[in-house]
Amino acid sequence: MSVDDVMKDPKGTLGPAMKEMAANQKSKVTLSVEGAGLVQGNGKGTSYEVSIEGNPSTLAKNGTFGKLLEGDVPGAFKTAGKDATVEYKSTTYTQKGVSMSPGFKVGPVKVGWELEVAKRTVDGTPTAWKGNGEDAARWLEGTQDQKAA
Repeated sequence: MSVDDVMKDPKGTLGPAMKEMAANQKSKVTLSVEGAGLVQGNGKGTSYEVSIEGNPSTLAKNGTFGKLLEGDVPGAFKTAGKDATVEYKSTTYTQKGVSMSPGFKVGPVKVGWELEVAKRTVDGTPTAWKGNGEDAARWLEGTQDQKAA
């Protein structure tokens, strides 16, 4: 391929290379969820982060993104397959702090403010895992079986 070839027929010359680049393109989608049982800013919680990286058109066609958005993490891992990179992290924490939200209501109008000051301490070592989609599904099923036993 020369500059003259590109100038004469850019689409014909670069077309195959552009298609190959699109086929090899990767995108990463991350889902973060946090749940906590807090009373006035004090309590415990867990945060989860799941990332799947792969070819966006493949992950959309095979239903990986849809399953992840529905909250079906094991299903998303399975459909992602060997060609996708999966990362999983969960962190359990204790939170200590103060939470206030004073206010008053006059008829349909409510006036107030909210303040929360908190310190989070990680409980133990966070769980982290990285691999391909199929291995991630097996790993997650194994950890769920251990918890059920």
